[in-house]
Amino acid sequence: MPFRSRDRFERDGAVFWVLISVITGFSPSEGKASGLDLDRMLRAHNEARSVVNVGPVRWSASLAQSASRWANHLAWKNGCVMKHSGPGENLYWASSLTWSDGRQELQRIGEDDVVSSWTGERAFYDYGKNSCRQGKICGHYTQVVWRDTTEIGCARSYCPDQGQIWVCHYSPVGNLIGRKPY
Repeated sequence: MPFRSRDRFERDGAVFWVLISVITGFSPSEGKASGLDLDRMLRAHNEARSVVNVGPVRWSASLAQSASRWANHLAWKNGCVMKHSGPGENLYWASSLTWSDGRQELQRIGEDDVVSSWTGERAFYDYGKNSCRQGKICGHYTQVVWRDTTEIGCARSYCPDQGQIWVCHYSPVGNLIGRKPY
């Protein structure tokens, strides 16, 4: 919902009106993991899971809180550098948009974009061998579709440079060595 402010100021006898318009909920702020559209996040996960005939996941507030704490830590205490907190976690990072004049602004990244980047790894997963193609990553994909996972919680935090970190926590955790995801 937009926030608008109209300020009046005078200079050299002339009156100026300045209209300031800000889209709330999209500006970075220290220590705040911005709210996600949890329905979209769940739908994106569950669509990927249905492709491999795995049951849906549901939202977990406690996992979302855990993901929020970790996203904030990465954004504000870890220099916006991705680092896993443990098993059962997917991370996504997006840089800021940087213009030729040096301005930086947030990229508009949505829940579908994040999950799509993870599920795109399916192309590198060999189900028969239960492994990723050499030199490729597919563990984000296998975590999304892990059969035993029943709950997820996710969060996003904005970095000082207007980059962003997304974190999803999964329970029960997936990617167990020697087991196939579905």
